[in-house]
Amino acid sequence: MKSLWPVPVLLLQGLSACSGNDGNVGGSASTGSLSTSSTMSTSSTSTATGTSTGTGGNGNGYVPPVVPAACAAPVVTPAATWDAPANQHFGAIEIGWDGTRGAVAYAESTTPSSWDVKVQMLKADGSIDGQPVKLLLAGGSPLPVVALAMRPSAVVVCVEHSPANQLACAAYGGSGAPTPGFTGPGTGPSLVMGAAGFGLLYGAGNEFHSQLLTDAGLASGGDHIVATAQNAGFAGPVSTSNDDGYLALSVPWGSIMWRFDPQFQELEGKTIPGWLNRPTRIAGLGSSVGAVSADASQVSFRHADANGMVSPSVKIDDVGASPVYSQVDVTRGKASFAAVWSAFEGHVGYRAINASGTPLGTPQNVMDTAWDDNPVRIVGVTDGFLVASATGSSLTTIKIAHLGCP
Repeated sequence: MKSLWPVPVLLLQGLSACSGNDGNVGGSASTGSLSTSSTMSTSSTSTATGTSTGTGGNGNGYVPPVVPAACAAPVVTPAATWDAPANQHFGAIEIGWDGTRGAVAYAESTTPSSWDVKVQMLKADGSIDGQPVKLLLAGGSPLPVVALAMRPSAVVVCVEHSPANQLACAAYGGSGAPTPGFTGPGTGPSLVMGAAGFGLLYGAGNEFHSQLLTDAGLASGGDHIVATAQNAGFAGPVSTSNDDGYLALSVPWGSIMWRFDPQFQELEGKTIPGWLNRPTRIAGLGSSVGAVSADASQVSFRHADANGMVSPSVKIDDVGASPVYSQVDVTRGKASFAAVWSAFEGHVGYRAINASGTPLGTPQNVMDTAWDDNPVRIVGVTDGFLVASATGSSLTTIKIAHLGCP
């Protein structure tokens, strides 16, 4: 296996490293000129609003909910379903779990170029818990990017307002009315809950930003420019947390993984060798991270252990399956990972992977989607996993399934 963290990587032409960073940031030639900024204490150039005057992100030593091990052959039980209004459809979805309740955030069209962003609370078995709540509005095309993270009594959702390239966040306590939060220029938001609180990662032009948020979805402290690049396009980060802190991966920028400590302070970023520019999602486990990607000919899983050793890609979908277009996801289980994907054959595929990155059993069909590229997400709950997908060729029905793993 190749090392991700301990050894230096090739630096891009024109790269400079500032104090407070180890300088081990690199990328492929396609990323252009890339440079790191200094640590989180550096003043920000952000024009974001909704700043809290308090310190910290209300993380209060957050510990992720206990979840079971991913099992090779889960017991699949169809759960909640709901339809879009007549002549409308769904867009992006996200799912979370706080240890007691789940939540699905989703975009629901209101006109061809406008969207309501709603949250639907769920019970552990995937059934509906209360009525959906509208949090935000989004406009433009293509589909808005939606991000969600949660902890007990706090759900934070952010959305990109395309084509204006603006971000807006809101918070919901699980009942009552939602409250507006952080706003500012940005694209492709990703949210993750960790020890310091809600970590927001996003692109802004040729910059990659990080921002800590409170339980109310407000900015906590200054916005931080993690890196800048020339001619690199949007950063499009995906993020997770593990025992060592927070992690963010930007595949479009040359598959660079950034590490942040438990206080959401930037530590370093390094290129993952051999990574393809394909849709990817990541999940933290202990001191490691697992990643699933929709590669050109297969659904792939890769694993980086506590020493930063990165495994080769392994195929986790069916032998002979048609290539997956784009929709994949992965979450942690107890000493394991659970991965899902939208199969070309019209279903959601599932595979359990052990803590060292070895696939278990065989791929499982856990939900019919009646199409070949449907948004799909997975999260661990008390007794298994919840899978959510916007199904049908026009994405008109959201389905939830409970995967029992005793």
